[in-house]
Amino acid sequence: KGGKGGKGGKGKRQMWVGMTLPQKIKLEVKLPEGELALGFQWQYMGDGVCPTVVSVDPNALASQAAMPGYSLLRVNGLDTSMFSEKQVTDMLKQRPITLRFGDQ
Repeated sequence: KGGKGGKGGKGKRQMWVGMTLPQKIKLEVKLPEGELALGFQWQYMGDGVCPTVVSVDPNALASQAAMPGYSLLRVNGLDTSMFSEKQVTDMLKQRPITLRFGDQ
């Protein structure tokens, strides 16, 4: 007997032993209402590519999640690779705002 519930069979078997895929880095930070400074500089990389973080103010809230070289993956849950430079710029003016940084 096998199947769900774990009864029967030959004890516990491990499904997979070997290399696993590396975890991608994904870090979020929320800038509240009244937090005017973005806290990082970014560069538009072109259509279909997320903007890249160029520099980060170490005293800013964004420094909790952003590092130079990281991508700005999402703004308020929206995938930044789908937007133009002007659209990303406009979205980054919103407050409160949730930003997700990490590997693309």
